[in-house]
Amino acid sequence: MSQTLISLSNGLDAEEWYVINDGVMGGLSESQIVQLDTCISFRGVVRLENNGGFASIRKRVTPVVDLLKDPVVQLKVRGDGKQYECRLRMKGSRLSYVHVFPTTASEVTTVTLQIQDFQPTFRGRSFELKEVGYFDLSRLEEFGLLIAGKQKGEFQIDLLEAVVK
Repeated sequence: MSQTLISLSNGLDAEEWYVINDGVMGGLSESQIVQLDTCISFRGVVRLENNGGFASIRKRVTPVVDLLKDPVVQLKVRGDGKQYECRLRMKGSRLSYVHVFPTTASEVTTVTLQIQDFQPTFRGRSFELKEVGYFDLSRLEEFGLLIAGKQKGEFQIDLLEAVVK
């Protein structure tokens, strides 16, 4: 089976990620990416003041060139009990395709997300798949995680592995 491993622990990987928080809209949330030995850690504080309420990280990735039957994104995470969004973007598109997943506090879990279940959004507005189409893995350009949904307070999710297969 073909798969694309999204590099996470090459010692320099944290530098390849970037943070986008609600400060772009006046919010006060804060987050950072910390490189650990076997993973990256996305952590911070979500604040709801000033219309805030989200923190995110993103990374440019290589498209999946092999045709995959029923493709999935498989994440291995150590969570904090909050919900997160896995976000994918295609080259040449401003839409993000989103799949929400829960975490279990202090436990490492493997989450499998069907590509066909990712929903298209742009700046909080949802679109119908019949309007914009399904996600095209051959145009995959960006992978990200986001915490939102009025989940104020401290958060931390450690990403041990991310694979498209």
